[in-house]
Amino acid sequence: MRFAVLSAVASLAIVSPTMAQTPPGFSPATTKTFNVKFGNTAVTAGNAIKLQDTAVAPSIDFGDVAGNSAHVVTMLDLDAPMGDADRSYSPLLHWMASIPSGDKSSATATDVAPYAGPQPPVGYGPHRYVLLLLTNPSAEFHLPSGFENQTYSDVTSRLQFPLEKFIAAGNFQVTAANWFTTENTTATSTNSTGPTNSSTTSTSAPVTARASSLQASVAGVLLALMSLQVFYL
Repeated sequence: MRFAVLSAVASLAIVSPTMAQTPPGFSPATTKTFNVKFGNTAVTAGNAIKLQDTAVAPSIDFGDVAGNSAHVVTMLDLDAPMGDADRSYSPLLHWMASIPSGDKSSATATDVAPYAGPQPPVGYGPHRYVLLLLTNPSAEFHLPSGFENQTYSDVTSRLQFPLEKFIAAGNFQVTAANWFTTENTTATSTNSTGPTNSSTTSTSAPVTARASSLQASVAGVLLALMSLQVFYL
């Protein structure tokens, strides 16, 4: 009997960490996941995605994971700017989009913070990127109190995104999550083509000038700040 109990406890110790759909140690954590794809590549709780495949906003589908409420999806870099060496800009907001009530995918999503693909610096290993699906208590999305004046049109406004404050201010609920890793193994970024609007997920879709500018500024501003080492919020 004692052996059986100890075996059960040991099994729970092994299984429990894998139940979370957020990176180890990340808060808020959740055991529920939702479908995220970059092209034909599915995100699966921490798998590695090629950097060039992340240039365009992912498609998401949450089916029966959530009800018919409105939702918000966010994507955050947890290792900006230099991973283990320096995470002082984390979490860095890469994407925020609102999804109307009744819809279950990113097909009708509206950008709040336009998608800017990962731009980890070369030589510092993989970065972790977490996507959160938040239930919005309101039928329409409005930036919550304290965030009304944010446009997220520049990179510096996305640094050290106060996720827990944002969730509390909007009375959002964490419904599901997913995460992946990617890294830059070349001196020249392979992600220079930039993002498209969140509602368009095809890698052959045209890239807007605004999105391209924002995409380029992610790498440029972060490199400048890393060099100066003076921008700390």
